Amino acid sequence: TVSVLYWGRGTMSIFRAATISAALWLACCQPVRVSVTTATTSEVSTVAPTLFTVVLGSPPISNVIVPLSTTDGTEGTVSPSSFVFTPGFWNIAQTATIKGADDFIDDGDMPYSIRVGPVASADPAFNAFNPPDITVTNTDDDTAAINVSPTTGLITTEAGGTATFTVSLASQPTGTGIGSVVIGLTSSDTTEGTMFPASLTFTTGNWATPQVVTVRGVNDDVADGPVVYQVVTAAAVATDPNYNGFNAADVSVTNTDDDVVGVTVSPAGPLTTTEAGAQASFTIVLDSEPTGTVSIPITSDTTAEGVVSASSVSFTVATWSTVQTVTVTGVDDNIDDDNVNYNIVCGAAVSTDAAYNGFDPADVTAVNIDDDTAGITVSPTSGLQTAEDGTSAVFTLVLRSEPTADVTFTVTSGDTTEGDVPTGTYTFTS
Repeated sequence: TVSVLYWGRGTMSIFRAATISAALWLACCQPVRVSVTTATTSEVSTVAPTLFTVVLGSPPISNVIVPLSTTDGTEGTVSPSSFVFTPGFWNIAQTATIKGADDFIDDGDMPYSIRVGPVASADPAFNAFNPPDITVTNTDDDTAAINVSPTTGLITTEAGGTATFTVSLASQPTGTGIGSVVIGLTSSDTTEGTMFPASLTFTTGNWATPQVVTVRGVNDDVADGPVVYQVVTAAAVATDPNYNGFNAADVSVTNTDDDVVGVTVSPAGPLTTTEAGAQASFTIVLDSEPTGTVSIPITSDTTAEGVVSASSVSFTVATWSTVQTVTVTGVDDNIDDDNVNYNIVCGAAVSTDAAYNGFDPADVTAVNIDDDTAGITVSPTSGLQTAEDGTSAVFTLVLRSEPTADVTFTVTSGDTTEGDVPTGTYTFTS
């Protein structure tokens, strides 16, 4: 309770003493009455402002000026800046507006005050009176966050194709200096992709400007298909405690492959060898780098016509792109078998690399040129002399090429009254 001495104005002044409660004093007995003692505003511009009224508790004998001000203009403002009450209009309440001020900082709900007074007036009953301030809370609409977009679906290529994403802050950072926020960036697999820049710095001036990160695919020689890797965002280093240690989302990227599992055999044929020993060759090489040694067996499907210089070729992770040469040599026989086609068989590969293990390269066609001709050589074919006294002469028979079955000749005399052949049948075996 408080004890007050109050009086009235008119033809007679009456002084009376009374004891009343403090609440009643604030509500009705102060020279200047303010309708609220607490209020709430918002940083959201669409939220309606807070209104309050001021009115005098009794008629003044002179104009009364009631100033209005805010203790923190970054959180809230009040308008108008003052009220003027006259002796004729002292009991008409005047309305003031408190409006929350927006910022971009995640600073939580912030308190401030609206100061009412001190009053200025030539009336000593009002002059220098200082009503209670209005306690106000400005609700925040900002949240510290790091925006990364997009975080998935990025594609790079082994041919050097690039993709981009952006990073920005969701609220203005605070702290000493310019309030920097530094975010480091790394690739989870530098054999598949790298990015530029390696870090991003945000300040109070550029925090809302999206910064572009470029991701570039890295080439390899391995047929490893599309490989997923990550651009890893490190925990932020900042003077603002809301951002220091904040870990933004990583970005998923796929690097598309430009390598294929394969074996190039060149030429595919036909190679030409001869029974005289003429040779031909072909080359063999892998189309991509294996993850382990690759061995390919090499055989001739008809060794009676041609043979190979190596029974297999092997490629390692270091020699996969080195061309290897296989020489094919024609094999001679004595048979008139014409030119014979045959194949050099490149067998299924054997490797610890699952992609190459079992891969069957193309075979190589070849033809071996024959150098034999079927026929019988009789020597001599003339000039033989015999005599009626029994003197004989000799000639020979021989095949010009090896037969595939017995060959029998019958030899007879064209005039048995002059000469005869004692043995008329001759056989050559295969």
